Amino acid sequence: MHTDLVAALDIGGTKIAGALIDGRGGILARAQRPTPAKEDGERVMGAVSGVLGELREASGWDAVRAVGIGSAGPVDASEGTVSPVNVPAWRGFPLVARVREVT
Repeated sequence: MHTDLVAALDIGGTKIAGALIDGRGGILARAQRPTPAKEDGERVMGAVSGVLGELREASGWDAVRAVGIGSAGPVDASEGTVSPVNVPAWRGFPLVARVREVT
């Protein structure tokens, strides 16, 4: 049994990838969806939610202690927002708050 896992998200202009990572850096589960970069912000968030949903179904999700997010920037860490130039609908998008809602 794995303890203290991390969920990792990589949000890019072409794909949104996620994984469950153990304390040794081992990948226990993966999920990926295309980024609907030309769609509205809710569709992009829907793809993020889909990736997280697949990870939540994986064995070990209950041991997740944190979610790490990699995203194109600029990123405003104090506000929890992203404004990636390659995903126009996400300018000022409240990514941290929205990820918290679905996890």
